[in-house]
Amino acid sequence: MDYVDGVSFADLADEPFIALPPEAGVLREFWLGNDQRPAPARVVATAETADEAFEMVASGLGVVLLAAGNARIYQREDIVCRAVAGLSPSELAVVWRTGDNREAVRVFIEACCICVQEATEC
Repeated sequence: MDYVDGVSFADLADEPFIALPPEAGVLREFWLGNDQRPAPARVVATAETADEAFEMVASGLGVVLLAAGNARIYQREDIVCRAVAGLSPSELAVVWRTGDNREAVRVFIEACCICVQEATEC
């Protein structure tokens, strides 16, 4: 995946988009940027997985928005990644049930706390 100059979200307004399935609800709407456009995105295909989405992008079917950190993870020679200006930053919330004492939950929460601490120290 090559990193090139950015593009404004307004410049993507008429582009065909690849979307999460409709069952993804609010998550689908977020990754289409529908809350920040005058009209809903023109969805040309639905992808169940990141790999499906990138295959569709590589074939020229449409574009997809993804987090900057994920752009680094999913590097491919047949896809160009551009920073998109004019979008609100994404937020992630981690929640768990009170009293959920499973080891996997505890380890995950501790890892999240470490990541937050490291991110705020930068």
